[in-house]
Amino acid sequence: MRVGLDITAMEPGFKCHARRGIGRYASELSSRLLDDSGPPDHPDVTIAPFRQTGLPLPGWLESGVKLLGEHRHTARQHLLFSGVFADSLVKQFDLLHFMSQLDAPAWCALPYCVTVHDVIPLVLADLHRSSVPLRERWRRQLSLGLEQKAISRAAHVVTVSHASARDIERLTGVSAERISVVYNGVAPGFFGPPRKPAQQIRAELKLPFDRDLIVYVGGIDPRKNVGGLISVFEHTCRRALDSVADRAATAASRLPVLVIAGDAKADANDAAFRRRIEASPLRSAIHEIGYISDADLRSLLGTTAAFAFPSLYEGFGLPPLEACASGVPVVSSNRSCLPEILGDGAVLCDPEDHETFSSHLWDILSNPDHARAVSRRGMDRARQFTWEKTAEGTLAVYERLAKQ
Repeated sequence: MRVGLDITAMEPGFKCHARRGIGRYASELSSRLLDDSGPPDHPDVTIAPFRQTGLPLPGWLESGVKLLGEHRHTARQHLLFSGVFADSLVKQFDLLHFMSQLDAPAWCALPYCVTVHDVIPLVLADLHRSSVPLRERWRRQLSLGLEQKAISRAAHVVTVSHASARDIERLTGVSAERISVVYNGVAPGFFGPPRKPAQQIRAELKLPFDRDLIVYVGGIDPRKNVGGLISVFEHTCRRALDSVADRAATAASRLPVLVIAGDAKADANDAAFRRRIEASPLRSAIHEIGYISDADLRSLLGTTAAFAFPSLYEGFGLPPLEACASGVPVVSSNRSCLPEILGDGAVLCDPEDHETFSSHLWDILSNPDHARAVSRRGMDRARQFTWEKTAEGTLAVYERLAKQ
């Protein structure tokens, strides 16, 4: 079987994928599937990459696609793939693999499988709808309808957790027989030592040298619950103040700081996010550092006291697992797939119970023995997830389809 692997998600600027989980998935999986040595245990499968942005599109169609504004990429994949792009691929491949339902076509002449990382707009429909500006909702509804079409027409669906698989089956009508769960992995670099010492990375990121860091990595859309994260941080600081008699001294030297890493400025929710920071009495202790490379993220995690992840819904939850691999004690939401992925490697609790969440964070900050125990469990848990296993599981899906 000749498999065409869509690596468009790795392109900088393409739907912001490259700086988020879909881009990480595409990069890590393709680097293993396209290794020069090939898949030795799968001689009947050959894999080659293709990019949708590199496929030809007549000029008059390009002009029409651009009328759809920021959703022009979605129009390319969903509306034009079958009639314009597919002809150049039919002679090359027997099967296509799209790395996300956001990039898969609603109509395609070739059989294809698609990785569905989550179905957040269906699970959290009201929350998702409220985060989209009114003038953009018709475009978003069009995109959602086409994405669901792409999922339902796929020969097979790959997803990244059993929690996501259940939601896909329940909300899209795809049968369990057409869904395979293949977990994501953790890159080896997160298990290794930081490239930069603590003082250097703190200086580069303009973080204080003498304060505990509570770190969050991820997006700022409503389901990420970043407003709740800031509230949790405020409660944690109150606990720090209550733990000592001299509050003035604590405020000056012992309160932790909150570090939020991620490409917030590219998000439609950026204005609301910044208003929430400005409304906090601890706004001077909240550091928004933007996008950070993997190497610098590992160095930042090397000087982090606790990792907080109060998300309301995840398809897999890679950031807290990467923190676990780096030896950082993690306090995470107990929703969706997170108990499945993190297991006993993190402290899990209700992300909307800010008091309890903050108490778990304070336990880690104030009790070194407890922090070390959580750290050890987290590292053990993270070692169970490798991108090599992801590649093997994906190849098994290709072979299953080859036999049908």
